[in-house]
Amino acid sequence: RIALAEFFVYNRIILKGFDGDPQAAFGDMISGRYGKENVQYVAEDSTYYIQGPSKMYVFMNEANEWSFLNETYLQSPALSKLLNYNIVRDLKSYESTKP
Repeated sequence: RIALAEFFVYNRIILKGFDGDPQAAFGDMISGRYGKENVQYVAEDSTYYIQGPSKMYVFMNEANEWSFLNETYLQSPALSKLLNYNIVRDLKSYESTKP
């Protein structure tokens, strides 16, 4: 049993007390990770507000418990060391057949 869950992650990063310009130090990195359209910086309180789309695989593990895997880790070489071979195979098969 495998499903792909799509959702939005809402984050708030407060950089009070940071010595320097937070936007110059972190702006490109945060915008590059989440997309400029998903990031808002409020200078008055030195805070980033982030709305980022995310996807996770939801699957039943060998102990019949639900587990979650962020989509970005599906191609990780370490995945086969963390999960059972059959689960990894099923996840990759599901990935190859999704629209």
